[in-house]
Amino acid sequence: MSDVHGPITEPERLLELSRCLNDQDGFSGVVAALAAGEAATLDGVWGSSRALVTAELIRGQSAVHVVVCPQPNDVEDFCDDLALFCKDTPETFPSWESDPGERILHDETYGDRLRLLKLLAHGEFPTLVVTSIHSLLQPVPSQAAVDSGTRTLKTGERIDTESFLRWMAEHGFHHTSAVELPGEFSARGGIIDVFAPDWYQPVRIELFDDEVTSIRRFDVSSQRSLKSLDSVEVTVLTPSDQDREYFSAYLPEKTRVLFVEPEQLREQGNRYLEHLEHPKDFHNVESALAHIAQFPTISASALSTGAIGTSCHLAIESVQRFSGDIVKVRDELDRLATLNEVLVICQTEAESHRLKDIFNMTQLAVQGKLRFHVGQLSGGFQLVRDGIVLISGNELFNRTDLKRLPARRLGKTIDSF
Repeated sequence: MSDVHGPITEPERLLELSRCLNDQDGFSGVVAALAAGEAATLDGVWGSSRALVTAELIRGQSAVHVVVCPQPNDVEDFCDDLALFCKDTPETFPSWESDPGERILHDETYGDRLRLLKLLAHGEFPTLVVTSIHSLLQPVPSQAAVDSGTRTLKTGERIDTESFLRWMAEHGFHHTSAVELPGEFSARGGIIDVFAPDWYQPVRIELFDDEVTSIRRFDVSSQRSLKSLDSVEVTVLTPSDQDREYFSAYLPEKTRVLFVEPEQLREQGNRYLEHLEHPKDFHNVESALAHIAQFPTISASALSTGAIGTSCHLAIESVQRFSGDIVKVRDELDRLATLNEVLVICQTEAESHRLKDIFNMTQLAVQGKLRFHVGQLSGGFQLVRDGIVLISGNELFNRTDLKRLPARRLGKTIDSF
């Protein structure tokens, strides 16, 4: 009797799974259309297969790919799904959840948006950026505004310390005895600590008189130096600045755009604007989409309502709904025994081992067709032509995944209450 395949440390199977798409009729034509700068449409893109499709589209490509999701929460799910099928780590361009007047420098969204804009402005182009229609509707500062709001410090150069400290304070930085959060700075003797909004760690600037002798990144909790730097950019912008630039203005000419469920994009974008107190402070849906659609675009939908450019219907289907009862799930899995492979995506190694023990007597397991991998899968799908099903442990048992808290750039641990 064959044993169930256990979790593997290097899931090459999943990383190579997107290559199956090249055998589907019309997919190569979509890839060729994008390379030629033309629009394309993909139909039959169910659940997490949108990440599978993206993994194959960006494979070996040097262009910047921008994925636009209908909802801000979709961005995290998409990035989790992509990690199963691709080694590239995407950048994200999050959307504001607060009104312009409420935005502050230590807001993580402020820092993340600014960090990506600066990367793009400096020509450091990521392979993939994942964002939402909400983000595209929110104006960004122009590159000229970013440049004018940036001060560059270099070792060996002289600075007017008082002028620099005053400049930070006037632009919203908070003066504190010890920096812990983005948007804070401290000054004592010949040392200035700065935590700019777009940084993950603060820097310590050491001065001899008015000359910068060293710049080092340091850990907030331990105060230990992490890395020496030759120079550093401190950028501060007024969070409520109503600069009317589009995000697409930062993208290079060699950019491709993937619209996830275009009809939902428009619907969710308009709904977002309807609930704003001052919608005229934001871009409208059609203008935002038109500006980013200046690049070659591909529309990916489960059920497309219309094709633009070269089109392809992928042989991908949603997965059946499982009952959630362990005994019934065994039988439900055995109904898939005619398939070539069933991949169950588990959130932890412990869950993987537990499910392996539970289902080791199913026909799938006996035939060596049941595999377990550790990762995140937001929505299962079936590759019909290849007889492969991907499904999450949550879907097997009808569980709702609790959203993980974002990785905040936290300050020092509270050591007294």
